[in-house]
Amino acid sequence: MNKKEYIQWLKQFEPCQEALEWSVKTDYETAQQAWELCERGDWMLWLIKRNIELETGSKDHKRLVAVVCKCARLAEQWMPAKSIHCLEQVEKWCNGDMSIDLIKVRKSAVSADADAFDYAAIHAADAAAYVAYAAYAADVAAYAVDAFDYATDAAEAADADEKGIYKKCADEIREFYPEIKELIGE
Repeated sequence: MNKKEYIQWLKQFEPCQEALEWSVKTDYETAQQAWELCERGDWMLWLIKRNIELETGSKDHKRLVAVVCKCARLAEQWMPAKSIHCLEQVEKWCNGDMSIDLIKVRKSAVSADADAFDYAAIHAADAAAYVAYAAYAADVAAYAVDAFDYATDAAEAADADEKGIYKKCADEIREFYPEIKELIGE
């Protein structure tokens, strides 16, 4: 798919203005090149959300949750210990080493744990909680995007490099989804 076709395809999903402008102004020839150049993990998760149907508990579902765990871990330095433990449990579930029922229990402990911390810790804990939601929710991709948003909110609250987190997350996503053709049906 060339650039013009990609932009037309993208427009059907009504992306944010900033993402659309990037798609128009950036120098690339194919949709795959755009995917490789993108440094906004949130945009990539948004695109995945719009284009992949997932059955709860399926291999593809666990793959998306695993990448969101990686992105949420970018806020790990601000997470309370229970949140980190929750991420570890979700990662075990992604690998088939834990039941989903235990993750539901861990998630509630994470939400309660964030109350006594600063804003960065609260957002980081929310990122972990939303990763857990993504593990068992019907709309996994929506929770995945929310988890990433909370991770970047944690960075912003801590006056950290928010743009660096966007790029690192984009790189993590490409590890799990190297080819955009999986999303665009080529």
